[in-house]
Amino acid sequence: MRFQVLLLLATLVILTAYTGMTSALTLFSVNVSDNELTYGETFTINVVYSGSGALKIINNDTRDTEKVFVLPSDQADASFNVDTTGLLFPGEYHLQIANETGSPIYNSTDSNLPPDLFSGTIVIIPPFAVTECKVIDYPGHYILQNDIPNATSSCIIIETSDVILDGNNHVIDGLDSGSGIVIQNSSSTLNNITIMNLTLTEWLKGVYVHNSRNVTLLQLNVSDNRIGFDLSLINDSRISSSIIQNNSEGGFLLYNSNNCSLEFNTIRHNSIQLYDTIQNVIVGNTLINGEISTNRATNINISFNNLDEGSISTSGSVIVRISSNTIRYNSGVGISIFGSNGISVLNNIIENNSGEGWKGIDLQYSSNVTLSNNSVRESEYGLMIWDSQNVTILDSIVENTDDDGIHISDSDTIVVSNNEIRDTGGIYISSTHNTSISDNQLQNNSIWIYDSTQNVIVGNTLINGGVSTYRSTDINISLNNLDEGSVGTSYSTNITVYSNTITGGGINAYNGIVTGNYVNHSGIQPWDYYSHFGNCTVYNNTFEKGFIELTEDRNAVSNNSFNETIVSIHSSKNTISNNNFSEGGMYIYQKRNNNVISNNVFTNTQISISGESNNNTITNNTLTDSDVSIRGTSNTVSDNYFSNSGISIYEGTNNTIAHNTFHNYDSSAIYIHSPNNTISDNILTNTGAFVSVGNNNFQNNTVNGKPLMYLEKLKDVTIGDAGQVIAVDCENITTRNLEISNTSVAIEFLNTTKSLIESNSIHNNEYGIYFLSSPENIIRNNVIYDDELGMFLDSNSNNNTIYNNLFNNTRNVAISSTNLWSVAKTYATNIIGGSYLGGNAWLTPYKTGFSQLAPDSNGDGICDYPYQIDQNNVDLLPLKVPGNLSNPPIQTILELESTSSPPNSTATLVSLKISSDEIIAGINLTVVYNPNVVELIEIRSDSTIYSSIDNSNGVAKILLTNTSGINAIQQATLLTLKFKTKHSNTFTYLNITDVELSNNYGNVFQPDILLNGSITVTIRGDFNGNERVDIGDVVKIAYMVIGMSDEDLAADFNGDGEVDIADLAKIAYYVLGEINEL
Repeated sequence: MRFQVLLLLATLVILTAYTGMTSALTLFSVNVSDNELTYGETFTINVVYSGSGALKIINNDTRDTEKVFVLPSDQADASFNVDTTGLLFPGEYHLQIANETGSPIYNSTDSNLPPDLFSGTIVIIPPFAVTECKVIDYPGHYILQNDIPNATSSCIIIETSDVILDGNNHVIDGLDSGSGIVIQNSSSTLNNITIMNLTLTEWLKGVYVHNSRNVTLLQLNVSDNRIGFDLSLINDSRISSSIIQNNSEGGFLLYNSNNCSLEFNTIRHNSIQLYDTIQNVIVGNTLINGEISTNRATNINISFNNLDEGSISTSGSVIVRISSNTIRYNSGVGISIFGSNGISVLNNIIENNSGEGWKGIDLQYSSNVTLSNNSVRESEYGLMIWDSQNVTILDSIVENTDDDGIHISDSDTIVVSNNEIRDTGGIYISSTHNTSISDNQLQNNSIWIYDSTQNVIVGNTLINGGVSTYRSTDINISLNNLDEGSVGTSYSTNITVYSNTITGGGINAYNGIVTGNYVNHSGIQPWDYYSHFGNCTVYNNTFEKGFIELTEDRNAVSNNSFNETIVSIHSSKNTISNNNFSEGGMYIYQKRNNNVISNNVFTNTQISISGESNNNTITNNTLTDSDVSIRGTSNTVSDNYFSNSGISIYEGTNNTIAHNTFHNYDSSAIYIHSPNNTISDNILTNTGAFVSVGNNNFQNNTVNGKPLMYLEKLKDVTIGDAGQVIAVDCENITTRNLEISNTSVAIEFLNTTKSLIESNSIHNNEYGIYFLSSPENIIRNNVIYDDELGMFLDSNSNNNTIYNNLFNNTRNVAISSTNLWSVAKTYATNIIGGSYLGGNAWLTPYKTGFSQLAPDSNGDGICDYPYQIDQNNVDLLPLKVPGNLSNPPIQTILELESTSSPPNSTATLVSLKISSDEIIAGINLTVVYNPNVVELIEIRSDSTIYSSIDNSNGVAKILLTNTSGINAIQQATLLTLKFKTKHSNTFTYLNITDVELSNNYGNVFQPDILLNGSITVTIRGDFNGNERVDIGDVVKIAYMVIGMSDEDLAADFNGDGEVDIADLAKIAYYVLGEINEL
């Protein structure tokens, strides 16, 4: 220990002598890597110090300072590389170090220097001059002094190690034979050879190197030879910053070589080819119309190269990294990998390429390949994978390709993840297994799976694209987001479609599972004509504003939510259970059988079973604002709960409606239009049933807690208690002393005659009494009030006697037949307590009924004049309601009349009437009609009219003003609309919308009641609307001829443009049967 301390003190004493004691610079060591060099070589000076100063290299002969290096104060160890070329010419040099004041503290030529400080001179030996072709067999630095033209055989042959040949920018030119430079020794491996600054042209081989190591080929121009570089069995070598171009049989060939670097070269119309090499680097090169290829190579790095009209390929190679290259304007394949293993293709740009069959990246017969962060644009195909295994494609961009963005065939264990694929043919997978396609972004593309098994498609986002499988098995399609796209499977089995979000597209699957998906503006449907949806399990999905088509049998659809979605069943033996449906529809199409619809909740959804569909079951469902229609045979609707919902049977037979509960339906909850059906054990509340044909079996049904009395083909029956009465093909039925309310039709007669309806209270129903083809019945002593329509009699319900009834409904009767509405005036108490029997009491809830407004001047309880119900029905002795006739209506009622006309009528008149306790000074309203049925041609009024008529859309906007005011205490006509009708047997509603009224003070208000009208277009010649041509029509035309009513050109039977005596004669002869047509 004492010895070490003494040695340290001695060293400090010696070093102090070389600091000058006044300087802040202290030296600890100075070393030179080589002090005897050939011109052109490089050496290193290393200085360990503290403080700051400068290192100088001084010429011994001239004493000139050739180079100065700064020793910074913040650095304790400095190394300086010194290249003798162009800096230190042949001669002797020494080192000097000065402190920051410029005072030298060290010279390498001083005597007695410590061993850690370099002592002596640096000797630079001059290079050897080369003026002609020669063999170099002695180490050293050689400089070419001149061009060597037209050499006849190999020119510079290097047979020794440690050689630098500086071409000094000269040219060695050959005659298409031999090699410009040869580096080879047949008996030994050469080492440490540099060739630089030289042009080699017109040789068989520009540079030939064999069995060498540490070879540097720098700044060479090797052009217009047959082969540019032919290198074999070389190791640890570098080819850099050279130009390789227009060599006819090969630009750069490297065989059986290791640890070589080809960097920053410019290569035109030539390629780089590696064969059987290991651990080589190809980096930073520029290739124009050339390629980089490896064959049977291992551990190759191809990076940061720029290729225009070029490509990169590897064949039979292992562990090749192809990264950060740019490949443009190619007409073949950008990057090709064939029969290789452990390949990484990373961060490459491949773009602006064209040509039939062009591929950005083509991978064949390879395994363990990673394709990551690549960008492929403007090609026919993006990435194509053939017959390969364990391939990963991720974080890449593929866009604007003419065909598939990613095409994978006959492969196994492929991962495609987190890529962006835009405006291509999408991702196409064929005969490929165990593939994962996840978290990709696709725009205007789809994912196609053909003839493949055990693939997963998960977490992808597709815009305007879908997912399709064809002849595939065990496919999982999950957690994808599809906007304007669909999921489709065709001829595929065991498909799972799970938790996808689908907007504007749909799902099609076969033998699969569809679960947990969110589907918006789309649904489940066949992908195309050849695809099917069948044998699937569909559960826990949400469908919004879309559709589902079940095209094959045996689907199980359960626990889904359907909103504004149509479910179309084109198949049989499906089970649809425990779903929630709203704002949509379910349709079982023709000849689809044995479907079960159970335990679902339907809201505002229509359910339809089409013709020839049999043995379907609808059971244990809850329906709200939803209707069921059946046209098939042997279907069952049972144990359901209907709220404001109903069932209609059209055309089908042997159907069963049983054990259902119906509640609060505005019309008939059970509507039967076909025979031979069974309706039993149903509970109806605030609704009822309706039939239009017979031969049905009604049993044990109730309406509002009372029996639904259904009679068919019976005679001489008196009905006791009933919540509704339906008589079909009956005779002499008595319905007496019943109170029937809150049902659809209180009493319905179908083909029933000679029966009696008397002394019943019928109120708050849709229809009070409804007759179909039921003549010669008696209806008397009934109170019929607060129904939507008091009584309906169709055109075949004639000669009924209807008297001493009280009607008090918004609409009291609708008639298409001729009936008797009164009996002879007889002294007896009538229905409203008056002294005489006669006709009926006609009231309305608004106190505007005939019996409320008509006078009774003699006080006998009979109105002073008959009540014209329509053209064929008159109550001759309407009863007068007692009370003050001056009492005005308590509500404002705006009513548009209903009428009928023949086709092509030009004078169909419809009046707009008002009742009000206000003085009417103005009205603004819109009338809407069907332009395919009628055309509005004129608006008449005693008031001022402003109007806009749009017959193309069936809309008339009307503004009326009357500064004098219209007194509407008793009903007044505001205006008359004149229509032209079109085709026969058509109908249009006349609907009033957007109404505002003004009184004479300018106060704006709306009517309390709006009564819309209609126009029925009947048959040619029917001007009185009774659906036949008779004497009434003759009279109407007679009035036209004499000018007492509007001329209607529908009566111009002879087509002369006017209605005249000839037309009157023609219809008269037609009524007499003298002619057969008008």
